[in-house]
Amino acid sequence: MPKSCSVCHGYVRKNHRKLLCSLCNKLVHKKCSDLTNKEFHDKLTHSNWFCRPCNDEIMLPFNHITNEHNYFLELYHFFENDKMKYDIFKDKFENMSYDPTVFQFDSDDDVTYNNQSSYYTDKLPTDLQNGLAQNNLSMLNINIRSLYKNFDSLKDFIHCTQTNFDIIGLVETWFKDIPPEYFNLTGYNLEFQNRVNKTGGGVCLYIKDDIKYKVRTDLQEIKCPENVEVLFIEIDRPNSKNIVVGVVYRPPDQDVNVFNSYIDNVLTNASKNQKLIYLMGDFNINI
Repeated sequence: MPKSCSVCHGYVRKNHRKLLCSLCNKLVHKKCSDLTNKEFHDKLTHSNWFCRPCNDEIMLPFNHITNEHNYFLELYHFFENDKMKYDIFKDKFENMSYDPTVFQFDSDDDVTYNNQSSYYTDKLPTDLQNGLAQNNLSMLNINIRSLYKNFDSLKDFIHCTQTNFDIIGLVETWFKDIPPEYFNLTGYNLEFQNRVNKTGGGVCLYIKDDIKYKVRTDLQEIKCPENVEVLFIEIDRPNSKNIVVGVVYRPPDQDVNVFNSYIDNVLTNASKNQKLIYLMGDFNINI
């Protein structure tokens, strides 16, 4: 029995000109595809193509994004837990570059942007070095979106800061089959926690090799929400309170209430004996 067109729902017969949607795997008549003859032949030979219903359901919410990088970044978050759909855009996702020196934020007409915080963004002012000249613990956190892709950019950025951060926390490392040991930074020890059985995610910490620490496996054994990655270390300070440092990645589609309850549980356990706690990462929560 002939299959039906996903647009007009009429039969698609053997002698009809037709296309196969890369997302839903349904056939569409050429006349229902809104393609010219040239576009139709191009799609037949070497391109993914999405039918109108799939475009309306999946692509339309992101059509207002004019920047190609940001567009595919949103698609990545949308598809990261759907291997079939992820693989369609795999080349685009894995070739996304991320410049940590550029401060990116979502524009919102209801929010007034006021850069009066202690966070350093797209500029590297001299007071960065001045602020770290004291005997303080210095930390850097970056959403790296593939350490494999952006490792050289990370090294260049650290070099540009002219700052030897004590701890560097990275999220969305996207480690897969490549041993993380290939991403060693001179003068640092590397600890990591990868996403298991799925693409994306992952966190790691670079700790200066003159810092004495231990990995807090007890905190990581606390049941974690699905697709949330965490890594905690405790820094030994003989003459004062120890410091617990954590890096966390929460994907956008993970339940916020479940995540907050989990973090509260972790912090309660980490703060025993009044230890100092520093938590960094990408929580994907608008505040």
